[in-house]
Amino acid sequence: MIVIENEKRHVSNRSLLGGSIYAGAAIGLGAIANILVGGLFGAFIFTIGIIIVCYFNLDLYTGRICYPRRYSISNYIMIYCCNFVGAAATAGLIRCTKHGRQIMLAATEIMLHKTEDLWISLCILGFFCNCCIFIAVEVFRTHVGVERVVIIILAIMVFVLCGFEHSIANFAYLIMSNEEALDFWKVIKVIICVTVGNTIGGLTMSLGISGYHHHTYR
Repeated sequence: MIVIENEKRHVSNRSLLGGSIYAGAAIGLGAIANILVGGLFGAFIFTIGIIIVCYFNLDLYTGRICYPRRYSISNYIMIYCCNFVGAAATAGLIRCTKHGRQIMLAATEIMLHKTEDLWISLCILGFFCNCCIFIAVEVFRTHVGVERVVIIILAIMVFVLCGFEHSIANFAYLIMSNEEALDFWKVIKVIICVTVGNTIGGLTMSLGISGYHHHTYR
């Protein structure tokens, strides 16, 4: 079943506010699980964040940007900012637990590695991340049955294990890390470049697949 939705979705700011904060929190939860568990199983557990977002139809920037005809620019700005709030809240809370020090050390190492990367590398890794996100979201949106969950798990595990960059997950890693060990402007570089890469990846996949279906089924 193929569903192509072109009309802009009419959503209230209140709906976006709640859905976006919860989406950010879900990704933050996945990032925490990935740090605590690590490796192949950590990547598997990370998928819980995207599964929560898909099942509850929450507003995650990297998913919503794949459908540009449905949202306005102001919607996207609100979603992005509220995703940060949700991810930051989850990450901040976990730092207050017995896992706080372990998570801070691991997250700091992750963020230091990211800040030393080149801007073009960050953009490309962000691009490929959202290619995976689009596959997960589109299959979930257009199919029924257990296969859509399987595709989410596989697509998200690919981006985690390959080291692709997810802008909202990076917010969680940032808040969990020791900010004093990080260079402010290098962090800004990571945020901007990964967001740009995610955005281009989502738009490229969306417009490309939509154009393919239009050509195939006209």
